[in-house]
Amino acid sequence: MFKNYLNTAIRNLGRHKGYSFINVAGLALGMACCILILLWVQDELSYDRYHKNADRLYRVVVKGRMSNREINFSTSPAPLAKALMDEFPEVLQAARFLRSRNVLIGHQEKQFNEGFILYTDPNFFDMFSIPLIKGDPQNVLRAPNSLVITQKAALKYFGNQDPVGKTLTFNGQTDFRVTGLAANVPSNTHFHSDFFASLASIPDSRSQNWFSNPYHTYIVLKEESSPEELQAKLPGIITKYMGPIAKKVMGITLQEFRSSGNAFGYFLQPVTGIHLHSDLEYELEPNGSFVYVCIFSLIALFILVIACINFMNLATARSASRAKEVGVRKVLGSDRWMLIQQFLTESVLLSLLSLALAVGIVVLLQPVFNSLSGKHLDIAAYGGRVLLPGLLAVILLAGIFAGSYPAFFLSAFKPVSVLRGIVKTGRKSAALRNGLVVFQFSISIVMLVGTFVVYHQLDYMRNKRLGFEKEQLLVIQRAGSLGQDKEAFRNEMVQSGGVENVSYSNGIPGRHLGDFTHVAEGASAEDMVRMFLLFADFDYLDTLRMEMIEGRYFLKNRPADRNSVILNETAAAALGMENPVGKRIIRGSLSSGGSEFFTIIGIVKDFHFESLHRKIRPIAVYLLPAEDARYASVRIRAENIPRTLAFIANKWNKFVPGKPFEYFFLDDDFDRLYRAEKKVGKLFSAFAVLAVLVACLGLFGLASFTAEQRTKEIGIRKVLGASVPDIVTLLTKEFSRWVLLSNMIAWPVAYFAMNRWLQNFAYRTRIGPWVFLLAASAALFIAMITVSFQALKAATANPAIVLKYE
Repeated sequence: MFKNYLNTAIRNLGRHKGYSFINVAGLALGMACCILILLWVQDELSYDRYHKNADRLYRVVVKGRMSNREINFSTSPAPLAKALMDEFPEVLQAARFLRSRNVLIGHQEKQFNEGFILYTDPNFFDMFSIPLIKGDPQNVLRAPNSLVITQKAALKYFGNQDPVGKTLTFNGQTDFRVTGLAANVPSNTHFHSDFFASLASIPDSRSQNWFSNPYHTYIVLKEESSPEELQAKLPGIITKYMGPIAKKVMGITLQEFRSSGNAFGYFLQPVTGIHLHSDLEYELEPNGSFVYVCIFSLIALFILVIACINFMNLATARSASRAKEVGVRKVLGSDRWMLIQQFLTESVLLSLLSLALAVGIVVLLQPVFNSLSGKHLDIAAYGGRVLLPGLLAVILLAGIFAGSYPAFFLSAFKPVSVLRGIVKTGRKSAALRNGLVVFQFSISIVMLVGTFVVYHQLDYMRNKRLGFEKEQLLVIQRAGSLGQDKEAFRNEMVQSGGVENVSYSNGIPGRHLGDFTHVAEGASAEDMVRMFLLFADFDYLDTLRMEMIEGRYFLKNRPADRNSVILNETAAAALGMENPVGKRIIRGSLSSGGSEFFTIIGIVKDFHFESLHRKIRPIAVYLLPAEDARYASVRIRAENIPRTLAFIANKWNKFVPGKPFEYFFLDDDFDRLYRAEKKVGKLFSAFAVLAVLVACLGLFGLASFTAEQRTKEIGIRKVLGASVPDIVTLLTKEFSRWVLLSNMIAWPVAYFAMNRWLQNFAYRTRIGPWVFLLAASAALFIAMITVSFQALKAATANPAIVLKYE
């Protein structure tokens, strides 16, 4: 029986090649999009789940409120790990990370700037499942200045030689001995480093300071231990260890601190939830977003639904042409269930053909998709483990869902009525088809609106006035390598025709700053404000082209400016000081031994030191000590930038021979803060285009069938004098009506969804009416082009031939 169903299905598909192609192509595109998105979703959901103790692995984070500022740190104090082990039997192991960025690592003539180094405790390789190829997991990181590197780093520095026992030099000062070789860190983890150095190399790791939070602390719970019960005990740590020294550090007791409306606590965060559910300060790396996982999962579902709708539309539209087949089969003894099986077999067969084509499309588009998403996804890697079961489910669901209505609808025809030519398929079938067209175009328009809003927000962020000029600003890293030659280097730069100004600092916009508590002189501890600390030289304001709104900037001929400070507007407002210029603030605690007094000499106009996701926060600008400098900001002229770069590189090599010239342009570096949004925008636009394409394939098939059904009507109209434009208008008018209705449905949905997305930004664009009008125009234009092709083909046919039709 099944063989008969199969043969009939194959013959029917071959008899109607055009409709079959449209259905196969539409389903294939829908499935291909679904597969690509599911690969991306699967990768996002898999982060940090490869660890053997993933279900018992937690990070301890700091949350609270201090001086009217929310505290959400992914970091914690140095002694916390040991205290957790000593105080709570539920904790099996504890380890810390200390991140170091932009470390210059050298071996003989090879020198590379490594963006991410992790210092960690000896039990790191027991807690995290990164296999050691060489070395003892218990001892590789026990001794100071010991180092474990990955295979990738070993190949980079030592080629095919055995790296164990060899030495790497950090920043030209400290030698680290390679004691172990590890496998490369998996891509689906919340930290990526090729270098794991012994934390014993850092003297501060033995600090007992509970009020400094530079370390990431991780714990593994014992089996059967409850994280909720441990969480309830964590406040005791604060009372026991921080309480006795609170007065010395903050000037008030812990009880007074809390009674003033402040709060502070340690919280457990599952490591498996960090990538998608954590957006704290001092994260090891930028994380993903569970919201985007949900959005793209819905997109995958919607595109697949649109493809299935196309099939249902064409199948119901062509039901009349198969009505006699149904009648004959029923007369010959077929019952309704057998007919349902026949139509579902055709549908599943169509899904199988579409799946084969979809896999080919996925393989073809995989490199492009990886480039857009920034991942290295491989369909083969998920083959038997994830993808095949998922694809089989997609085949069955798509086939059954797409063929369900036609199967039950056609099988219900009465044979007597059918064989007499009386088949009522008009109003209900047309209403269903029109409803499905409206539904699929509504989805497409929502995605188009979303694409326009995302790109408009990105454009807004690129062009918003930031309070400084980021264009044509070259930033040289490791400016401290210049030592005593900083002024000589600056002088030679500004004397060239291509450089306007040079400034040294410990921070630049887009790179994170440390913070510290400040309070106005004479104020109480309840009025303390945490401010970011920016240390800059005399030329910083002019080089970045910032604006003073009150007072003045640092002057070279004023030695007293070493004890002065400049605040941004937000910092001045947070301190609650009227006419702040000339008044003093205290940096540090209010106790006698931990405070420093600085005179406010100016207020700088607010500028965005962080991304537009966050509101501008308090910043205190201090004069950079002569021996310090992390960055050299070089304002260059627009003329002949390559020649200016070559000049700067030549001067750098003159003053700092043997140290690589590492630089970036500030506008490019600042834009990296929106890397996730850019990826989402590209993916969103790509899938929006594909959604519209799939919808238009169905519309093309439906228009083709409509034109075919009205062939004789078109011929008569032409004979009676109707022009080609009249007939094209007649055939396109109905479809344009449904596309316009789709807009009315899509606009409120799109506005609500994108308005929610924009809430992720403290500074955001408005969703103007032009966004919806543009999406409506695009959808209508594409739909009309699709329909007009068939309408024009029918309208230009020879009436003499057309009237012989049927």
